[in-house]
Amino acid sequence: MTMKVGLRVVVLVTSCLLALAVHFGIFELRYTWYIKSQDASFIFGGYILSILLIGASWIWRPSRFFVGVTGLLALIFPPLLRSDAFAPVDAKFLTFVAASVLLLIGATELRRGILGSNTR
Repeated sequence: MTMKVGLRVVVLVTSCLLALAVHFGIFELRYTWYIKSQDASFIFGGYILSILLIGASWIWRPSRFFVGVTGLLALIFPPLLRSDAFAPVDAKFLTFVAASVLLLIGATELRRGILGSNTR
């Protein structure tokens, strides 16, 4: 019985880390390879805040909707807030955003299924 629980936790942690790695990779490729130094704190501050909110959601109240919206906003907030400094959101980019957000939602669903959910 303990082995099954341990394996489930390993699968959960692996899926969460994979979802976050893909999400960060898409973020890096889209915004940080041509970033100006004055925009770096803005970009990384907003992104780290989003990831902390997703992690807090996974720990306390796993909500697919909250994780999906937060993951989406983490990837589209730079052009929404500073349209002069960042490339606009286009359809090609949104396909990658959708894949990343679906991975985050999948990890949230695994968390709800494996460790249970304290949502009513």
